[in-house]
Amino acid sequence: MSLIDTVHKICHILKLPISAFEQASFLTHRLSNFIEKSALQNNEPTKITEIYKSFATAIVWITLQNEEVVSVDQYSKRDVIHAVWDFCSNSNQSVKKDDANGDEEEQDDKNSKNYNEQNYQRRVFQLEKQEMYILRLLNFDFYPIDNL
Repeated sequence: MSLIDTVHKICHILKLPISAFEQASFLTHRLSNFIEKSALQNNEPTKITEIYKSFATAIVWITLQNEEVVSVDQYSKRDVIHAVWDFCSNSNQSVKKDDANGDEEEQDDKNSKNYNEQNYQRRVFQLEKQEMYILRLLNFDFYPIDNL
């Protein structure tokens, strides 16, 4: 999957407004040659996919900030990160119940979900680093005059 496909997939999952979708596509187009060249230096397809996911997430996050749709009511960093990665792991935990007849061990009907906050915080830190990296590549100018 290419970088632009990954960005479009994230935009679709988040149901972004069309203006944000266009801005994310514009930003991806400006950066795609550099990011794809950097990603293709890795020979492992799984690493390339993860690099694309990371950069696509940063591109969408920058776009949302530029569109000024980041707030409690609209989109947050958590929404963007969770659109790409799942931090819940299934675990079959047994629950002990004390009855009058003695201790019985029963399987929980639903698989318990354990949320991994530490992995989420790592992604937040990585997102912030990539956000600054992309902004430096753009010279902190989302809309350069020569491209308008």
